[in-house]
Amino acid sequence: MEGFLTITSLLLCQMFSDRIHSAETAEAALKQQVAIQERVAKGREDQERRRFEAQFNKLITALREFSDEYNRAPGRVWPAKQAAALKKAMHDLELHASDETTDIALSARH
Repeated sequence: MEGFLTITSLLLCQMFSDRIHSAETAEAALKQQVAIQERVAKGREDQERRRFEAQFNKLITALREFSDEYNRAPGRVWPAKQAAALKKAMHDLELHASDETTDIALSARH
């Protein structure tokens, strides 16, 4: 009878430790998945920041070129080429901002 209790106790301990090991393994896998998702999100954020900076720098360059050309003939000549480039740069930056807003809204749904 004592042998039976010992074997039963050992089996119960093994079953309990297997559940703990399974839970620890599952927890480690979840932590790893979270870490991967955080790295992916950070990569996206960095990419979006670089994209925004590039668009913003294009806008600043276009504004500077328009201003320089406009000021060359103190307001008597409209620099159409630079105005078109400035308009495009503003439009591109607005598109980037609206894309980002859409991405944020879609992320909030998930």
